[in-house]
Amino acid sequence: MISNTFSFSFRPLDNGTFADYADANYLRRPFETLEKYKFDYVLLSPKKELRGLLQHSTGWRVVYSDGTAVLFERVPGTSMAVGSAGDER
Repeated sequence: MISNTFSFSFRPLDNGTFADYADANYLRRPFETLEKYKFDYVLLSPKKELRGLLQHSTGWRVVYSDGTAVLFERVPGTSMAVGSAGDER
């Protein structure tokens, strides 16, 4: 006999990590988020808008790119919080 007493409840962690991911991914404070988590590398689909932003930022450089992914590395000694034009996003 199979018991029907098993229940499953899922609640995502509410520590702000997913919200931060969404903010960076949808270009709401992306540099602030990358700084917060101290990312030195970012791997993205070439179709992501964040790719274009990082590609035009003086604080990031492409170290690998193909049709599937683009790998960015933070330029040592640069601030992640400022884009190429000096505008904080």
